[in-house]
Amino acid sequence: MIAFELFEYSVSLLNYLNRKLKLCLLGAEMSERVLKALAIVMLVATALALRVSVAPYSSGSDIPQFAGFADTFLKHKSCFYSFAGGSNAVAEGWPYNWPYVYGPIWIYALGILRLIAPQPVKHFYIHSHYYVFAPITWIVAVKSILIVTDLVVGLLILYVIYRWRGFRAGFLASAAYLLNPVTIYVSSIYGMFDSLVALFLVSSLVLYELRDSVSGILSSLAILTKQVATPATLPLIIDSVLNLKKKWRYLIYGIVTSILIYLPLVGLCPQSLHDALRALLGINLKITYTVPISYSFNGFSSLATYLHYHLGSNYLWVLKSWFIPYIILQAMTIIYYLRSKNVLVSSYLSYVSFIATYWRVNYQYLVTLVALSLISLPKLRKLSTKIVSVTSSVIFPAIWPIAFPTSWWFHVHIENPNQYLISLVNSLTLMIFNDRFYVVYSLVLTSLLYATVAIVLGTLFRGKDRKQNMLNH
Repeated sequence: MIAFELFEYSVSLLNYLNRKLKLCLLGAEMSERVLKALAIVMLVATALALRVSVAPYSSGSDIPQFAGFADTFLKHKSCFYSFAGGSNAVAEGWPYNWPYVYGPIWIYALGILRLIAPQPVKHFYIHSHYYVFAPITWIVAVKSILIVTDLVVGLLILYVIYRWRGFRAGFLASAAYLLNPVTIYVSSIYGMFDSLVALFLVSSLVLYELRDSVSGILSSLAILTKQVATPATLPLIIDSVLNLKKKWRYLIYGIVTSILIYLPLVGLCPQSLHDALRALLGINLKITYTVPISYSFNGFSSLATYLHYHLGSNYLWVLKSWFIPYIILQAMTIIYYLRSKNVLVSSYLSYVSFIATYWRVNYQYLVTLVALSLISLPKLRKLSTKIVSVTSSVIFPAIWPIAFPTSWWFHVHIENPNQYLISLVNSLTLMIFNDRFYVVYSLVLTSLLYATVAIVLGTLFRGKDRKQNMLNH
C-alpha cells in the first residue's frame, strides 16, 4: 500500500514538473520572441531616425529638377515624353536642362507628389552665380517615398534571410542595408529613387519560384522605374524562356504590365511613343567624359577623364568601348547560371557586371547593388565568395559618403541651411576634394566588382572539378 502511494506521488510529481518545464520553455520562447521583436523595432527606429533627422535639411540637384518634370507632366499629361527633352527646359521652367530619361513609374509618382506639394522651386542668377532652392515641402514629399521604400527593403531582406538562415543572419543583413551610408545618403541626403527599384527587384527575385506571375509584374515595374534594373532581370528572363512550360506566366505578366503602364501615355498621345522609347532605351544619353570625377564610379572612365583633362589626350574611346567588357562579364554570368541554375546569384552577378563596366555609374546605382548582394549571401557557396561579395558591394561603397564633402547637399539647394547639421556632417566626413583620390577609389571599386564575378564563377568550376576527381577515384 505504501509502495503504491509512493508510486502515485512520484507520478504526480513528474506531471507537475513536466507542466512547469513546459511553462518555462513557453516563457523562454515568448521571451525570445519579445527580444527579437524589440531588436527589430530598435533597428527600424534607428534607421528611421537617421533618415528623418537629415531628410528635410538636404537636397541633391535632382529633387528640384523632379519638380520641373512633375509640373510638365501635370501640364501635358499623356504627352509628357514629347516635352521631356532637355531642349524644353526653359519653356517648361525647369531649373536645369537635363532630360527625363526614366520609365513612366517615377513620373506617375512625381505627379501625385506634386499635387500634394505644389510650392515652386526658386532658381535665379545673382551676377554670374546660379542659385536653385527646393522648397522644404517638396523635399519632404519626395524623400518620404524614398525613406519608406528603403525601410521596406531592409525588412524584406530581414524576412527572407531569416527564413533561409535564421534570425541572427537576417538581422545582420538587414542592419547592413538599413544602417549603410550608401542607402542613407541616396534616400535621405541626396534624394534619388533607387530604393524603389531595389524594392521591386528584390521582391521579384524572392517571389520568382513561388509566384512567377507576380515576379513578372515586379520585374516590369523595376525596369519601368529605372532601366538599370534590366541586367539583373536577364537571368530571370533566360530561366523563364528555358522553362517556358512552367514559367510562361513570368514573361506574359511582365509584358502585359509594361503595356498597361505605357497605355495611358501612348494610347492617349501616340506621337509621344517615339520619345518615350528613346528615353527608355537611353538613346538621349551621349557618352562624354565623366565630370565631376568625384561622382564617377567606373574606374576606367574616371581614369580616362582624369588623363584627358591633365594630359590633353583623347581617351573617349575607353568610355565608348564599355560594352566589350560588359559582354564578356555578362557571358560569364550566363555560364554561371547554366551550370548552377542559381537564378538569384546570377541576377546579382549580372548587376555586378553592369556596374563594373558601364561608362557612367552614378552612386545611386549602388543601392540596388547593396540589396542584391545581401539577399544573395545565403546562396553563395563558399565563405571566400561571401567575403568578396560583402567587401565589393556593401562595405567599400559605404566609404564614399564619408570621404566626400557630403555637407554640400545641406546648403547648395537649401535656402535657409541648418548650420548645426552642416557642422556635424563636416565633423563626420573627411571632406576630400582631390580628384586623384576619387580616381583611385573608383578603380578599386571596379576591380573589386570584376574580382567578385571571377571568384564566384571560379568557385563553381573548382567545385565541379573536385566532384569529378572524387568520382574518378
